Amino acid sequence: GVEANEAVPGTPLQLVGRNFSAGGAGDEGARARVRVALRSADGRATALAVTAADRYSVVATVPGDLPAGDYTAWVHSGAGGAAGWGGGLRVHVARAAAWPAQTVSVRELGAKGDGITDDSEAFRRALATVERRGGGVIVFPAGTYRLTGVFKLPRRVVLRGEGKDLTWLKWPFTAPASAADFVPAVLSGTGEFGIERLSLMVRNAQTVVRNPVRDGGNRDKDGKDPKDGRDGKDGRDGKDGRDADKDGPRDVFLRELRIHYLPWSGRPSNNPERDPQWAFSRWGVVNGTDRDLAILLQGVDTVEISDCEVVGGARVLDVRNGRVTGNRFVYPMGTEWVDMGGEHLVFSKNHVDGVASWRPGTRPLRWLYGADNTTRNLGRGEREAFTFDVNRGLGAWREGRGRVEPWVGPVASVSGRTVRLGKGDIPTGAYRGFDALVVGGRGAGQFREIEDNDGQSLRVARDWDVEPDGSSVVLVSRLMRHCVFQRNTAEDVSAFFQMWGPLYDCTFDGNTVARSQGMWGLGGWRIQWLGNVLDGAVSYHTSVGPTGSTPERTAEYGYVGFTTSGRLAEMGRFEYARAAVIRGNHLSHGHRVLVMGSYGGPRKSLGFVAARDIVVDGNRIANSPVGIELDANVEGAVVTGNAFTQVEEPLRLAAPTKVHVIQAPAAAAPRTPGATEKSR
Repeated sequence: GVEANEAVPGTPLQLVGRNFSAGGAGDEGARARVRVALRSADGRATALAVTAADRYSVVATVPGDLPAGDYTAWVHSGAGGAAGWGGGLRVHVARAAAWPAQTVSVRELGAKGDGITDDSEAFRRALATVERRGGGVIVFPAGTYRLTGVFKLPRRVVLRGEGKDLTWLKWPFTAPASAADFVPAVLSGTGEFGIERLSLMVRNAQTVVRNPVRDGGNRDKDGKDPKDGRDGKDGRDGKDGRDADKDGPRDVFLRELRIHYLPWSGRPSNNPERDPQWAFSRWGVVNGTDRDLAILLQGVDTVEISDCEVVGGARVLDVRNGRVTGNRFVYPMGTEWVDMGGEHLVFSKNHVDGVASWRPGTRPLRWLYGADNTTRNLGRGEREAFTFDVNRGLGAWREGRGRVEPWVGPVASVSGRTVRLGKGDIPTGAYRGFDALVVGGRGAGQFREIEDNDGQSLRVARDWDVEPDGSSVVLVSRLMRHCVFQRNTAEDVSAFFQMWGPLYDCTFDGNTVARSQGMWGLGGWRIQWLGNVLDGAVSYHTSVGPTGSTPERTAEYGYVGFTTSGRLAEMGRFEYARAAVIRGNHLSHGHRVLVMGSYGGPRKSLGFVAARDIVVDGNRIANSPVGIELDANVEGAVVTGNAFTQVEEPLRLAAPTKVHVIQAPAAAAPRTPGATEKSR
């Protein structure tokens, strides 16, 4: 029941932002210097004990006796005296909802756990017992419990074993006779359920753990999900993102859980196209939508996935508040991935063998924190790691309207919070909850959330800092915004932090990747690449990264920066990248800094400025044909303080008059003792 920006007395509170400390993770000095306080409405401050602190994240413990109520959170870095406090974030302190703690053991209801007996009926009796009680804990003592069929989890139920290696729930591993043998999900619940300290082994199912977004009526005749990848026309019922016919929160907790989802177990026949596995999922050769997944959670209020091992794809979308930490995600077929999206998400200390992506669904994608994750890609698939994957569909889903696409155009006039558009006629009400970003002219760089719109105007949620006017251009979209990714590592990936859509206010700091095409995006505003390490430029296959001069037509280099292209760049002539900082990165063996108004091919003028106000500062570039490349579509860039070692062409500037290159002052010659100074 605890949501974003809420805290529970006696538990940790994590604050994510910037400039909390100059120290990195593990810096005990930083932890000792940083202070955190919660200030009540009457001005009284309560100090919190800090347990971890670095530049972007602070973890502190809320006192167990702190009264419930509304507070503001404040952080002090240890410098600046009384003026050094920053914050004002609203935090609501409340008691957590208590789930029933009564336990029932499946052994007491007849389960054997001997790996031979079918224990399904004992499990069903346990589920019925806790449902009558309004919730509870079903205990599976050590053993292997054979189960068949599907099981619906009632609210506030927890399935608990004695440990991942001690308790196994195993569904039949017999070869399927037809695609119909793959049941929709072996465990499903509409919300408020948890699974912990056990292992699940499943073969003949479309998914293993699932929370159905919507029941009944909106399925294809063959039982598949609609082409939009959701249950129902828009994937949601109630306006708050919960099922209209179900009250209460949708909270899911998976802790110390192992899932071995192996629908492709076994050996294909000599005619694999005739196998049931081919009819189900092409033997895993192609990507599924809402099937071929170990975990499928959509529209969840609060989700925790911690200390789990997941073999098989995982999709967790439209989350309101989530923490995914300490897990290992493995994709044996190579075309599966961790697919996540929502708000207030922490993704930390996970290991991913395969692809991980972020994208909006029916909810926006914002307030993400990813730290200390590792990934190494597999031989199959696109080999992307931590990609913002929205190029396939830049729009967002609106109830009753399907997909609503972004819109860009000139501003006619602004009066307070009303923006009158200069052209076009957009559908009334379609862009409620979207963002209006000024991408050109007066007030560029600001965005405001849209409260409502009619055919010619937008009403934004708050006043502008600099009011746009007739010179302004506005992009109406669902921005992915407010992200911090630090200290993540990757190996053998086609791209690391690839941005396929419009990111806003995102920082990538201290990440390391070996053997890749780099870190880059097709557009973004207020993006920072700071202190990242990229070694060994490798292009793995076509269609990922810009085209180049290799026989495969892939780029012969890796890079940090922008190549403004894709569906976003088809919308018109405006600044797709603005106010970016590329600072303190270490690029070696074929990597460069690159900003250009295309996705490869000849560096030609597009006739408009595609990227503006780019700072390239203090980077170290070694063993590369080109150090820094800015094409003719870049204007107002500043290049200064960069160091080059064994770089054939340090600066490749297509329009040098549009770039400010600031050279470090030459060192003064040493003075000879006794010499007379003749001039200054």
